[in-house]
Amino acid sequence: MSLALFIVPESELKVDAFIDGKALAHAIEDLQDLSERLGVTPLEEFMDHTEALDLLEDPDEDDLNEDDFAAEEQMASEDREWFDAAEALRTVSALLEALKSSPEQSFGGFTAEDVQEDLQDLQKVLQACQSEGVRFHLALDF
Repeated sequence: MSLALFIVPESELKVDAFIDGKALAHAIEDLQDLSERLGVTPLEEFMDHTEALDLLEDPDEDDLNEDDFAAEEQMASEDREWFDAAEALRTVSALLEALKSSPEQSFGGFTAEDVQEDLQDLQKVLQACQSEGVRFHLALDF
């Protein structure tokens, strides 16, 4: 599997919430440093770490049938951390602007352009979250 950062809306959106997220996942530490220099909240702060902890506690999730999985997801969603999109949009906008000035930078094998594309996709989903009043969190896919 390949490491990827993805967005999880609290409820279904009118737009597709899929983002590739591979470049973001590999650039997360560099983006944290950049966020701190820019004075915005790092993307990591919008992550819900309970999903990763759940996987560590129950690595045999593949053994669940569809009904078990739906019931477990419903119970788990109540324990998740959810965030308002406005602050995350400020972060994404600041990062996009900053990356424009350093197009030669690379992030763990990904280019600044790759990271910008993921950020632009994330921005679109966050804008939908904001306009639809839907909270979100970010998560890592391993």
